[in-house]
Amino acid sequence: PPHAISSINLIVAAVAQINQQRGLKDQTLIAILQEQNENELCSNPMGLDGGPRHVSSNLSIILSQIFVSQLSLGAIPPTQDGEPEPANIIVDASSCSAVDPQNVECLNPESAPTTDEDISFDSNDDEDLEEGAQHFLIEMQNVDTEFLKDLPRLQLAMTQMATQADLTLLSQNCQSHPAGWTCIGLLPDATLSFFTWPATGAMSLDFFTLNESIDTETYLPFVLAVAQEQFAISTRPEESPVSVTWLHKKRGPYEELDNPDGSDVEWYLGSKGFRTKYDIKSLSTPFQGLTITDMPHPATDRPTNKKLYIDGVTQSSLVGLEPYHEALVHPALLAHPNPKRVAIIGGGEGATLREVLKHKTVESCTMVEIDAGLIELAKLHLQEWNDCSDFAYNKDKEGYFSCFDDVRTDLKPIDAVGWFIEKFGADAIVDESEKFDVVIMDALDPSSMVSFSDVLYGSEAFIHALVNSLTDEGIFVAQVGETHYMHDDSNLDKRGKVLKKFANLLESNGAISMKSYNEAHCDFRAPWHYMVIFMGSESKMNWYSDPSLVDVTVAKREIETNSGKHVFDYVDGATTTSYQYPSRIEEIMYCGQIPTPAACKNRRGYDPDTYNVPRSALELSDYGLVAKQDFSEGSYFGIEDAVHSMLIMPHANKMIHNMLQSYPSSKWTGLKNYMKANGFSSDFFGQTSNRVDPNMVTLIQNEESHAGPDNSTGQEPRPIGQAFFSPFADRNYLTIETSVEKLAKNVMAGDKVSHSNFVACHSCV
Repeated sequence: PPHAISSINLIVAAVAQINQQRGLKDQTLIAILQEQNENELCSNPMGLDGGPRHVSSNLSIILSQIFVSQLSLGAIPPTQDGEPEPANIIVDASSCSAVDPQNVECLNPESAPTTDEDISFDSNDDEDLEEGAQHFLIEMQNVDTEFLKDLPRLQLAMTQMATQADLTLLSQNCQSHPAGWTCIGLLPDATLSFFTWPATGAMSLDFFTLNESIDTETYLPFVLAVAQEQFAISTRPEESPVSVTWLHKKRGPYEELDNPDGSDVEWYLGSKGFRTKYDIKSLSTPFQGLTITDMPHPATDRPTNKKLYIDGVTQSSLVGLEPYHEALVHPALLAHPNPKRVAIIGGGEGATLREVLKHKTVESCTMVEIDAGLIELAKLHLQEWNDCSDFAYNKDKEGYFSCFDDVRTDLKPIDAVGWFIEKFGADAIVDESEKFDVVIMDALDPSSMVSFSDVLYGSEAFIHALVNSLTDEGIFVAQVGETHYMHDDSNLDKRGKVLKKFANLLESNGAISMKSYNEAHCDFRAPWHYMVIFMGSESKMNWYSDPSLVDVTVAKREIETNSGKHVFDYVDGATTTSYQYPSRIEEIMYCGQIPTPAACKNRRGYDPDTYNVPRSALELSDYGLVAKQDFSEGSYFGIEDAVHSMLIMPHANKMIHNMLQSYPSSKWTGLKNYMKANGFSSDFFGQTSNRVDPNMVTLIQNEESHAGPDNSTGQEPRPIGQAFFSPFADRNYLTIETSVEKLAKNVMAGDKVSHSNFVACHSCV
């Protein structure tokens, strides 16, 4: 190719200088080069498309390597303008007679340097370059096949890309590989190369520069745009546009860190400071490919993270170990009144099992994991995930003791879907004593492209068996992948569609409620999403337990340890309270469905355009409240008072009832009477709650003696969260519980304001 062929003399001289610079005395490479036939440089074999290939020689590859070495040692002297002078391309003219003169510059061999003194290796020529390098990689898919086969067009694209990016292209060297073309372009302090795969429409561009001072925020996007302009060629841009992905990394030596912990942010920015040690262990089982990687700290070499990959996808990590698995296990087990029998689907690394066994109420945990190879790998290399040696009842075990071997573990290395259908399917004779209080699915998420995930979330036979395996107050929980993003379309999103079908199957088989929650500290690219399903109202009510009540339950449940440490790392009342509310994004996704769910049609938030009748606009006369001015239909009424209503949750209602049973003549009777006289009752997710309104409407109702025996206002109890799955209700249940009245008709100044003037407006604030 143009500017890529040099004489043997130049190469030998360069190697001699490099050896001298590095203190090397081995002359083997020089001897090999001297023995090469110089005419090989001008050979002309057939290329991929039947046309000529410009250079086909191991020598050409060696030449490129030598040229890069020259660059790195400052072998190419700068011109007066500061730009490096292109090296003289010297080839014996007599040996090039068969070569197209446009492809090779056949210069006078007498001008070639023949001694060491003719080549300068001044390493101080590029003092402005920092110590280090930057690496920019671009991958393209759906590129035009004919373009990827056409070497002259590819070379021209590289040349034009270099020109547009203000780069000095010194030479190009191209040759074929079994699937396409590969070319390397040499620059004064960088290399630009590409590989093509015409059969699949793919190509990879690689830009490596020693100039670490480049402003990556402005320059790299510019280089990316130029690369797309030159190489992202598509014959059908509307039907099959070119897909472009890219990666930027810093390379080369790295400095010692004053604060080793400060490298965390550099790691995520692609720093050269964080080195990665790969492949502690890789294993291919009959079911999947398993890889475990370790990531030592750059300064201390202490392990900072360890990750498990299944078929190349991150499964779990040491950093996110407790957040992910505690969020999966403990909210469900704490919501159950007394979990004794638990089942796990998947979870082969053993961390989910360990979290379950932290509850002293659990008598047995059946773990159904099809891949025995993953279990054995976890015992050897993921012991942090599944070590139960600190449990007090295992004190006779020395050192590491696997939770897989715990006395409460029932390990079944078989197909979970088949096992559940066989034990609890439509044709099975089910033993009630073998049903589970909690079933945890730690397997594929719904967005997975693996076909088996469609069985987990879409098989009617499996989901029937799953629901049938649960006790009356049973709970099922599953991790379902990354949370949605604000811009996702719930009508097009695969995971949303799968979960909607999943929810319908669960409800049709007898589950009463499904809720969602997120955990943001799992060491994945986004917060992680979980779904929990309830079979009974008591478990569902426990989901909304007060934080202090959860803390009491945690203290009662946690198992004793030999070390005296608490077994729960993050879970407590405050944490579980945060799981009571799905994210705002989940609400948006839910309400974005077509057709729009009925609950979402209620207004969220106070309407500033609607007039509010303040307390000062009314006066109390001998015959009740009287309007001091005109009010129009639809106006809010005393909204500043209504938002301060007192909510008495189902647990508190139960406590009051129990106290009245024990002490019928105590002051608790006064509280009950106050609630009856001034409040509303509500069906709160299947349990009874009460709300007391300290507002003007309550005063009017009491004055009119409108109260009934159990429901002071005479209104029917309002159902809260009756839908099987409604992130809208789950996020806004306190707002829904607050009743804001609006005027049902116009009221004139001097009119008495009576109960008939109002209509309750739930979800108006």
